[in-house]
Parts: sequence; C-alpha cells; structure tokens
Amino acid sequence: MKGRETKSFKIRSLESFFAKRIFAIPRLQREFVWNAKKACDLLDSIYKGFPIGTVLIWRAKKAMQYNLNQELTALPIYNPNNNNKVYFIIDGQQRLSVLYRIMCGDKIENSNGKEIDFSRIYLNLDKKAEPQFLYLRRHDEDQHLRVSDILSPRWKTIFKNYPAYKMRKIKECRERIKNYKVPFEYIETDNLGEVRETFVRINSTGTRLSSADKAFTLAASFNLKNRINAIRRDFKNGFENMDRIFLLRAIALIYDAPQISERGISSVIDKIESSEELQKEFDNDWKYLGPAYGKAIDYLKKNFCVYDYSMIPSVNMIPLLATFFYHYNRSQPDPYQMRQIKKWFWYTGITGRYSGAGYHKNIMEDYNYFLKLSEGKQKPFKIEEKVSFIKMKFSDYSGGSSLTKAFLCMLASKKPRYLDGGGEIPLAQHNSSANKKNRHHIFPRAHLRVKGLSRNYYNSIGNITYFTWQDNIRVSSNPPYKYLAEYRNNGYLRKVLNSHLIPHTNEYGLWMRDTKKGYKLFLEERINLICDQFEKLAGAEIFED
Repeated sequence: MKGRETKSFKIRSLESFFAKRIFAIPRLQREFVWNAKKACDLLDSIYKGFPIGTVLIWRAKKAMQYNLNQELTALPIYNPNNNNKVYFIIDGQQRLSVLYRIMCGDKIENSNGKEIDFSRIYLNLDKKAEPQFLYLRRHDEDQHLRVSDILSPRWKTIFKNYPAYKMRKIKECRERIKNYKVPFEYIETDNLGEVRETFVRINSTGTRLSSADKAFTLAASFNLKNRINAIRRDFKNGFENMDRIFLLRAIALIYDAPQISERGISSVIDKIESSEELQKEFDNDWKYLGPAYGKAIDYLKKNFCVYDYSMIPSVNMIPLLATFFYHYNRSQPDPYQMRQIKKWFWYTGITGRYSGAGYHKNIMEDYNYFLKLSEGKQKPFKIEEKVSFIKMKFSDYSGGSSLTKAFLCMLASKKPRYLDGGGEIPLAQHNSSANKKNRHHIFPRAHLRVKGLSRNYYNSIGNITYFTWQDNIRVSSNPPYKYLAEYRNNGYLRKVLNSHLIPHTNEYGLWMRDTKKGYKLFLEERINLICDQFEKLAGAEIFED
C-alpha cells in the first residue's frame, strides 16, 4: 500500500462529516447487519470510555468512484461535489451507521429484515443499572431519556422543564458521547485486490463475513450483490430470508465451477470480474437466470406444496431447479421432464441427498443430469439406493430433517381436513409459524410416555399430522379412542382420517384401549401408507420391500 495515516475525531466532528456526506460505501461492503442490542452496547462503551476499534478508510482517487455502492443507505449517500477524494469505509460502517442513526433518531432495517427504531434507544438514569442504554418498546418517562433527544441541537428546549439533577445527567451523557474520540486510519492504494484482502481479513473477527459476503467482495465491476439482493427481495413466504450463498451456487454451476463450495464460487466470480467479455456474457445470462430463481420457487410451491421456506427439504434444491429453468428457458417442463423432476424431488427429500458427507458431489451430479434433461435427453433420474422401512419408522420428526420436511410436503399434498367440521385446512394460506403450530401427535406423546414408550417411538414421523391447535386442545393427552369417539358417527370422519393418511379400521390400533399395543400396530400401518404415498407421488419404487 502507498501510505497510511492515523487521526482521531470527536463524535461531534463526525456530525459535520455526515452532513457533508463525505463517507462512501464500496461495493464490497455488506448491508447494515447490527441489531438494537449491539447499538446499545456501542453507546455503553462510548459512555464508559472503552475503546470501540479503529475506523479504516480507503482514501481513493475520484477515478475509483465506480466502486461506490449506492444501494446501502444506512449512512448518507456520498456526495462527490464536497470531496476531492473518495473516502471508502473498509471497516467501521456498522459503528458509524449507529452513530448517525442515533443522531437522527429514525428507523432502519437491517440485513435480516428487522426494523430498528433508533428513537427507542434510551439512557437509564439509574447509575447502578446495567446496561446503561436500553432498547425499549415502552419506557418510563421518569427513568428513561431518549438518546436522540440528548444528542439533538435542541436538547435544551426538549428538556427545558426537567429538574436540575436530570439536566446534569443529560449534559454529562451528551458531553461523554460527543467528546469521545474515534480513531481513524487512512490507507491509500490503487490496487483493489489489496483493499479486498484487507476487508476480508478485518472481518474474519467480530461480526464475521458470511460466505456470500466474501464472494461479493470479488465482484466490484458487475455489481453481483445488488442483483442478488434485488431478486431475493421479490421472494415471499420466508424465501426472502434465504442465505444468498444458495443463489450464488446456481451461478457457480452454470459457469462450470469445479465445486459449489465457497472456494468454487469465488473462483467463478473472480473469473467473471477479471474479464470484460465474461461480464457482458453475465449481463445477458442474468436476464434468464434472475427470473429462473423465482420460477424454481413457484414450481416447488405449485407441484410439491413447499408453501414456505420452512418446508423445503433442502435449500440446495432451489439453485439446482433454477439452473434447469435457466437452461430450458420455457415456462414449464414437458411431461417427461416433470416426471423426472418429481422423482428427483421426493427421492432427494426422503434420503437427505444434499446433506452430510458427499452432498457436494451429489449436487454436481444432479446439475449435470438437469443440464441433459433441459436439452431434451430422455434419461430417467436414477434411484441409487432404496430406503429401509426401519429408518422411516424411527425417524424423529422434531429434528427438522430433509425427510421430515418431505413428509410434511407429502401430507400437505393430501389436502388434510379439520377434525372438527371436515373442511380442508388452508395450509397454503398460512405462514411458516402457523404451519408449525398445526403439527401435532396423533397419539399424544405425554400419553405414550406414561405407557413407557421411548422418544424414538412417540416422535416418529408416523405419529405426526396437521391437526390444528384448536383440534389439539380437544385432543389434550387423551388417546385416539377417546378424543375421536364424538366424531365416529358423523359421516365425514373417514374422509378426514384418509386425508391425514391415518389408518382407521379396528385392526390397525387406532381404537384399541391398550394404547401401547395399539400404537405399535398403528405405527406399522401408517408408515406403510406414508411409503406408498411417497412412491405414488414420485412415480418410482423408493423403499425396500
């Protein structure tokens, strides 16, 4: 690097920097990622005189303005008319953003979609209280003072009727914060690679860079982060919170990365960044790849009942299906392709093909399969190894495995009905949190626990269904022969139980008073029904006889 220089500025001086909009956010920077607690902790450190770290600035020539990211607005947008050079923030963006927003007392959304209202950060007047700064939905006017008011130029007017002892506390807090010195270090270089390396190394501690953020630091010229963010913002039902690394994996696959690991993704992005010809090619490809992500999610919802993000058996299904739509470039697959995609979805979900050792290899193999499928080659998706009945029987639903999620999607495809009334449960209209509340045990686990059955029995996926919370209150800890008694002669119970794949004739244990024996019989038969339904949907034999 050409040079380094260190200076310190009081926070009161930073106010004029914010007003002049001298700070610039480079494309390699991430969004505002802090939460309200971290903001309060920062103020507490400043108030107590603790070090908060050095702000690192890349002092660059105006010719480097093309690296400016105008999408990030936690700080005022850089104004080139006020500066002879560009002052890019390499480290310290989160801290400076908190200080600026505290002075404004306004709201901002962090990268997780959580809104932080900086006008809700208060100073606790109790000196013995810890922490000294609090983020409160409701505050005690005698005990808590808004920090944005304390730092305001109008503070004397705002607090003019306050007693002297409070005014002393307000003035003390104001002076401590405004006179706190923040160290700045300036570096000068024309080498963007050096800046990237500095950024990654600095962020290897503290709030760590995600794999996606590390990849974005390499894509200064073709603005990959903003493209990915724009696509992700259009998703719904929790998919908008998907880790962006999964979207980058589709790019890695399309551009022939040797693997879909962080290293493989970085190698592809670096290759595009270093070639103007590849950047033009990527601009053209993005017209098709960008919409392909949405097509993949819509296809999963429509054809496999993946109604929200919590239900997808593996998020890696999205980049793979997106690459199919990218290469195929049609609105819908043809009938043969649809049959193979069904087989792929259910087999992959049931077996957890994209988890554990070797999942990178499986993804690469499936990408090559989808590539051939998109080209019209009629080669069937191969079932490599059949699944054992015992594995199905003792799979614990509560771990959120790929199999559990595939099971919930399969059950949703049956359009399960309310126990009370027999109407269809509108699962597609519920968000993920509501769906979770609707998952319950057919034989209540408290009852089975009392009967001496272990967790691997009562938490089996074979004992789970979509009873609503209202139905579950009626069930309580009663065995089925008791809580189903009032519905037995209503005319629609058979249809309700069939929609939940619940075996209900007398020989299958649902009505037995010896519920321990009854449950074991019930579990055997229900797992058989579940396996049969999976194979019906997949159009293939998946399970061992």
